Amino acid sequence: LSIATLYLYFKSKDDLYASLIEIALQYLHDRIQTIFSNNSLGVKAKIQGYKDALYDTYQDHPTILRIIFHVQLYDTLTSLDPKILDQLNGLAQKIMQMITDTHSAGIRQGKFKRGNSTALADILWATFAGLVLWEDSKQKLNPNKDFLKATLDQAFNIFLDGITKNTKKG
Repeated sequence: LSIATLYLYFKSKDDLYASLIEIALQYLHDRIQTIFSNNSLGVKAKIQGYKDALYDTYQDHPTILRIIFHVQLYDTLTSLDPKILDQLNGLAQKIMQMITDTHSAGIRQGKFKRGNSTALADILWATFAGLVLWEDSKQKLNPNKDFLKATLDQAFNIFLDGITKNTKKG
């Protein structure tokens, strides 16, 4: 498509970015919602499922996730219609709330240590974002290496070990 054709559909570059971000956030939201609503999964399995949903979103929409990270770092969508911005923020907040609620449920069930569930959701997102950015930078040096999945698995195992309540008496 030519630039002129794109601007028939989008008023600005920010509108185009917002449209792409909404696609990725909706995809991630739907995946997280499915896991969150699955009552047959325990809280630890849900956290692992969220990790898989994040990874799958990255695999399906790597460029869009980089845009999201860029927007978070530099607040580049300042000229965006407040209605659209509210819509994007609403999706992101719903995703984070499901993660927060999962941790809170784990505390109530005695599976997770007490802690700030909102901070835990932020840490989970920051771990994912940081590893994606780190692995992307390493891949620039060696495009044949892709350790994101293995690194993400290890990080989430450490994360889960850290929040899991030790029930063994000893």
